[in-house]
Amino acid sequence: MLSVRFRPPAHIMKDKQTLGEYIEERMKEENISRKDLDKDTIDFFHQQYKVRGCSGHSEWSERFQQNIWIKD
Repeated sequence: MLSVRFRPPAHIMKDKQTLGEYIEERMKEENISRKDLDKDTIDFFHQQYKVRGCSGHSEWSERFQQNIWIKD
């Protein structure tokens, strides 16, 4: 069964990675094949793909005189 993770590993968080590439990487990590994919697993991977760049925090920037987002 698929283990639940809330954040993808840093090595697959690429800015220009396509959804297909992301799902392929996650399938390798979870050791599942295409025949093991069901709609729930695909939906789960898709949700992770959409939020993969949201991990971080905000900090005050003296240069820009506003809060800026820093990816963790």
